[in-house]
Amino acid sequence: MRRLVLTSAVLSMILSSCESVMNDEAQPKLDGKSSAKFVLTDGAEDPDGGTIDLTPQLRNQYLDNLAKTLAIVIRKNPEVGRIIKNNALQKIDGDYDILYSNLENTNVSGSTIGELMRQEGFQNFIPKAGENTVSLGISDEYSKKTIISIPSNIEDYTENIILNTKVASFPFGNDETISSVVAYDGDGNSSTVSALQEPSEPYVVVSFGERIDDAGLVKEEFRNLNDPSGRTQNRNVNDGEFITAIKCNNLGAIEPWLRGKPELRLYVASAVADLNTSGPPTVNGVKIQDGVLFATAKRKEIDNKFYSVNDYRLFTWTQKYSDYYTMAWIEEDGGPTVTFKLSVTPKFAFVTTSTADLNIDFSNWEKDDNLGSVQVYRPDLAANTLGEIRFGTTFTTQIISKP
Repeated sequence: MRRLVLTSAVLSMILSSCESVMNDEAQPKLDGKSSAKFVLTDGAEDPDGGTIDLTPQLRNQYLDNLAKTLAIVIRKNPEVGRIIKNNALQKIDGDYDILYSNLENTNVSGSTIGELMRQEGFQNFIPKAGENTVSLGISDEYSKKTIISIPSNIEDYTENIILNTKVASFPFGNDETISSVVAYDGDGNSSTVSALQEPSEPYVVVSFGERIDDAGLVKEEFRNLNDPSGRTQNRNVNDGEFITAIKCNNLGAIEPWLRGKPELRLYVASAVADLNTSGPPTVNGVKIQDGVLFATAKRKEIDNKFYSVNDYRLFTWTQKYSDYYTMAWIEEDGGPTVTFKLSVTPKFAFVTTSTADLNIDFSNWEKDDNLGSVQVYRPDLAANTLGEIRFGTTFTTQIISKP
């Protein structure tokens, strides 16, 4: 952690410059061209050991400046917009995302996109050791996580739209608290865009990628996403529990359109009894699905309509399983690892136990959106009968029990 000595005058200048950002984190106002002679990096400490907590403002200022400058560059160089679209269509992480670090090294008419951005005043805000920079700084980690995306209506990002590209910045923070964002046109004019209602025209969006790790690489689980998670191809002799389709009843309430496709993870728990003992059976909780990723549905394929997952097999039911199993869904947003519990009732068709409900530990990430959990009573599902499991008002799963 770099330590920083700030005079009271300089600190006053920092706080004054950032006041509007602090008051409205989702709409950063600073433009990254401060003339102040100081270095303040992501997570800087004050001389008394306390933390000057400007990290969210610094990151949002960086994204805001990136969006504004990129819109200007695309207006002057439409080929940049075409490059963004062509690279986004490659879906390196299963969504229409591009790493900015890759984009800025791409050549356009004798210059790199990074050079064109710098000609318009953009700075990466990564101060080198000992450098007397005049700009605020973010960490190298977050620089590497920066992405450019066309999260919605990419097929409509054609020549006429490219010439009038609007670039929005999705601010750092909890997704569910962000109701609107700022977008810029090629003249540098700003406008407010709803984060909850998907627009009819495509926008280019800059953000910190949910599917990118700290090294600037696509997370392993998002590589080569071509099919829904876990296609079922085999049938066993015992009845299986299958998910046939999933639906986000209001996708905008779960994942803002600026974030692109949702990253949905499935957790399932049940109880098993050891039937090979002479006395009362030992009963234990069991993880059946532990954060299985469903990340391929386009927004329009899953928003208030069922998206087929091709009979994804949860597990094959046998006599050792409880008649109950608990299912939970989350939408992944990242953050530090946290734990949560799923509770399940150990009630068996062929044995009697007096075991109380069991709690099974799972882990996910702090900023993830919990879509809810439901305990399913398997005998309610007749063979080959489709059932709907509703997770509050946000999410619905279709399940079926069949051989």
